Amino acid sequence: MTRKNLYNWYNNNDISYNEKNMLNKLGVDDSSYSSNTYPLANLKKLYHADVIFQSNKWSIGNDKAQTLILFSAEWNKDLVLVVHGDGSYGVKLLVYEMPSRNMSELLKVLNVSDSSYYSVSNANSRAYEVEGRLKGDKPIIYKSVYRTLNYPSSSYHMNTVFSDEVEQRNLWTGSVPYTSYSDMPFKKKFLEGFSSDRTYKYSNVSHLLASSYDNFLKYTDPDSIIKPLDIIKTTGGVDDIHSGIYLGSGRVYHNASGGIKLDDWKDFGVAVGHPNQMVRYHSIISFKNPSKIVEHIARCAEKQENGSWNFHIANNNCEHFVNKCVLGIDFSEHVEIKKPSKGYAQKQLNGSPTLESEINQTSYSIESGSYSPWNKVSQINSYKTYHDEGINMEAEARIEVRPQSWYKMGD
Repeated sequence: MTRKNLYNWYNNNDISYNEKNMLNKLGVDDSSYSSNTYPLANLKKLYHADVIFQSNKWSIGNDKAQTLILFSAEWNKDLVLVVHGDGSYGVKLLVYEMPSRNMSELLKVLNVSDSSYYSVSNANSRAYEVEGRLKGDKPIIYKSVYRTLNYPSSSYHMNTVFSDEVEQRNLWTGSVPYTSYSDMPFKKKFLEGFSSDRTYKYSNVSHLLASSYDNFLKYTDPDSIIKPLDIIKTTGGVDDIHSGIYLGSGRVYHNASGGIKLDDWKDFGVAVGHPNQMVRYHSIISFKNPSKIVEHIARCAEKQENGSWNFHIANNNCEHFVNKCVLGIDFSEHVEIKKPSKGYAQKQLNGSPTLESEINQTSYSIESGSYSPWNKVSQINSYKTYHDEGINMEAEARIEVRPQSWYKMGD
């Protein structure tokens, strides 16, 4: 791995004049005698980050940046921690995802710590702590191990529960008219009449679908609008929903009355209901590292095949499955809504005092038993599709700089 200072990279024509000036503004010494050396990829990454800052001024603001830490984790290659302020200092986290296929770029700016630090060194220490947590096996606990889960029972959308961590994106919304229930034999209510082991296949019911929804399933490339390990949900109203985990290559794992199934996404789209909406839920910050999510999907599927997984509409339904595997939390949004208590209430995390302990408890439950998931892990990984993930950094996959005193991120 070649390392050079900025001056030598520039003189070797690997860095342009504009890039050199920008990097110097960000705190990279451009003198010929500088002992600070970097892999070229890391400098390119830093320059790319400032381009993102400048194109997203409206969401980043123009705080004085004291320290910039760019780093990669298993679940995201474009993470930036910013120590900002002047006299009192706070810490922001920027989570960025490049535009990929038909999905636009995503930039989430999260306030990790407000302006409560009275020295840059103390704020830097907090940033280093957060960096370590985000690189850990449960990145979601970057803020604190003590997190409460408040649940507004008036809505079943997951993004109302995890507004900072999960993005909801409508994939298809429309009217799906039908003349009578006899025309839609697969329409079911979520918490009633769900005793059959039967789920429906697209090939058997496609002629019953409204042409708009049929065309959506038939002609849409799901890899262009959904990323691997996203939760997808079909809804046909408050009482008619179904959830699954998208794997890539048009494949979905979902839990229905017959148990966990691996299906084509078109079959998932008509599995248990007659939807007029399909929604993608994408974790902005991974609750668990992707490799652990894949392992847990595989373990649940293995338990299904070995007879130790029992579907239950109230205790182990489709939402329980996706939430346990992707979010590490054993709960169903819809079951919570159906409980007698209404209004805004705190969801009890399965008796756990913290989100971290809840994830640990759920993981222990999934990993119990002597089931080998590794063949299924390989199968799931084989479906993964590539999405642009930014510039790979070399060395320790991080770069830390102190910008010039006059540098502001949004200027």
